[in-house]
Amino acid sequence: GLGHFYAGRYAAGVFWASLIPLSLGLVLNVWSGLTVGHAVLLAGFGLVYYLARLDAGRGYKEKLTPCQAACPSLLNVPDYIALVRGGRVLEALALVHDRLPFAAFCGRACHHPCEQKCVRNEFGAPISIMAIKRYVSDLGYAARIAPSSEVSEGVHSLRVAVIGAGPAGLSAANTLARLGCRVTLYDANEEPGGMIRYAGAEFRIPFEAGVADVRTILERDVRFEGGKRLGRDFTFADIERQGYEALLLAVGTGESIRLPGSGAEKEGFHDALAFLTSARLGNPCRTNGKLAVIGGGNVAIDAARVAIRLGAQDVTVVCLESREAMPAFPREVEDAIAEGIRILSSTAIKKFTVRDGRV
Repeated sequence: GLGHFYAGRYAAGVFWASLIPLSLGLVLNVWSGLTVGHAVLLAGFGLVYYLARLDAGRGYKEKLTPCQAACPSLLNVPDYIALVRGGRVLEALALVHDRLPFAAFCGRACHHPCEQKCVRNEFGAPISIMAIKRYVSDLGYAARIAPSSEVSEGVHSLRVAVIGAGPAGLSAANTLARLGCRVTLYDANEEPGGMIRYAGAEFRIPFEAGVADVRTILERDVRFEGGKRLGRDFTFADIERQGYEALLLAVGTGESIRLPGSGAEKEGFHDALAFLTSARLGNPCRTNGKLAVIGGGNVAIDAARVAIRLGAQDVTVVCLESREAMPAFPREVEDAIAEGIRILSSTAIKKFTVRDGRV
């Protein structure tokens, strides 16, 4: 009963705490020799003992704060904010890295559900948790202190190959390296980072900020071999021959799905990933005049906002969903509208018309 009280389960605590004295009082008041009822009572005591042992075996479970419970990575938000308040930025960054290797990226591009659950909402506005994470990553990375190695000398380290050096592969490599594995990353691109590095909009995640996250992961003795595509440059048999004991596939979904009836790039048709990649690498596609972006997700919104920055005069986002049902985060849609982008919701594309070689 006391255990339930301590864990905040007051109703269960009252029940179990009162069961034994009530039962003993009942026995003393109606005692007239051994009966079947006493066997039932002993069985009840045995059940109480079993359930108490079962509950104790679970151990103490710390209750999460609303902001921490809302975080997909379960970041210890209150503690890293307390460390920042105390001026211990490097320790705050280490605490963030304990659950999340992409501190700089998530300090800029996260949809921060933690702020929606922040208890400070009751007093007008939440704590700017995402902005604090950005502050921590910027100052912490500027110190250029390499992460400490957690591998003990003389202990066998599992050799693991991770195919794909995007966010999933890098995150897996970071966790495996911290567990003591010797990790090698393979990627078709020449540099690691995946979409963060090659397709992230500059206004959302500056190139250097994304590189800082990746560099910290590689500094955990993670090897990287770029320019190697699975099936073209190596096979599963090659991985096995090199002595790897485990393999993790994190190849991503980099192939875009083109709409039926859409034409070639020379006619003005571009898929969003290729468009964002070309802009990121400094070779942007032609965006003069009017531009329609088909889709209502975050990638579509990013493509529209990049197009505005590249000089497009009129950008419209066309999507099947209603404004309220758009997959893009509401804050991103509001920012796009503030930049002059029109949203044409609840609209389907019937066909494309090409005139004089242009859509």
